[in-house]
Amino acid sequence: PQQEPMPSDPSQTKIYEIYFALYEGRLQDADKLCGEAFNYALKSWCLLPDVTVQAYVPLMQTFHQLVELHESALLLDEVNKSIRLNSVPELKSTITAWRERLPNKWDDITVWYELLTWRNCVFRLLTDSNQNFQQDIKQALLQLGTSQETWTMLKLAEAARKQGLPMVCINMLQRLHPPPQSDAQHQYLKLREEALCRLELGSVQEMTQGLNSINKVNFDPPGQQAFSHMHRGELFRIKGELLMRIPDARAPHLTRVTEAHDVMSTSCATEDRSGKAWVTWGNVLQQQLTNAEQKGGNSAADIEKRHKLSEQAIHCYLQGVRHNCDGARMMLSKVLWIIDQYDDLPAVGAELDKHVDTIPSWNW
Repeated sequence: PQQEPMPSDPSQTKIYEIYFALYEGRLQDADKLCGEAFNYALKSWCLLPDVTVQAYVPLMQTFHQLVELHESALLLDEVNKSIRLNSVPELKSTITAWRERLPNKWDDITVWYELLTWRNCVFRLLTDSNQNFQQDIKQALLQLGTSQETWTMLKLAEAARKQGLPMVCINMLQRLHPPPQSDAQHQYLKLREEALCRLELGSVQEMTQGLNSINKVNFDPPGQQAFSHMHRGELFRIKGELLMRIPDARAPHLTRVTEAHDVMSTSCATEDRSGKAWVTWGNVLQQQLTNAEQKGGNSAADIEKRHKLSEQAIHCYLQGVRHNCDGARMMLSKVLWIIDQYDDLPAVGAELDKHVDTIPSWNW
């Protein structure tokens, strides 16, 4: 009889079979299929040349899937044992490993999607299996499954945003179930990702929508977990970024930098160790300085205003470098430019002298 052609990637075919086996609760079949898939993947690995080639990448991703499918079978088996014994299943080690083991940030979004979507499927199976537990165990498993599913979806949305797919990120966030009101961490992550996507999209309508989302936040909800200082400072920072780019209704050729200045003052006062916030505040002050120079004016008040803005901008940029903000070092060129423009102002040089010793010399 004529043999059926072998699939081009037998290990990938086995992965889909494992999905079905786990979903239907056939854990022994899933374990057997995992072993077969590992063998196929190892044979494919041995056929590759010794030198590094691009073909190794999808195989590494396949191994990652197989490891997690094997762990999924162990996790579901642990739940089944706990049902028989009516005890709390030990899931912490597996869930902690899943949180720490994520795809590379440069891996395609489809890799992230397939892996993290399967994890959420496992968490839903976990939530659905708790009907036979006692009420306290049932409630703990329900809370654990819901929390992990929310965290996984937020991580997937973050990966989409970082790969330049803001609309994909927003669509994922909109499909996300509202996080528990007591979980300020998930509320913060959802709000931050949405606001950053609106900022990246760049249209006035999108940025205004992101600004409105932050303005609606109650940072101290009564009877609920409040936002931490770090979370508040970051949300105020993003709000300042949005205001710096949204046109001012009173002067459409300008942006709302005055409001952004006040918001960034609040951000840095809330979390003064955030290098990102200091750099953003420096950019706001730099924009105000540019606007003041374009406006001109030779009165003492106008000159004093420009001098004060230049001094404050230098202070913010140097604070950003001091607090190890990624990219803040590149702002040192702006510091040198401001010093060159206002070299006749003693306060500018004094501001540099005040902070230069706290910055490692290699940054220059």
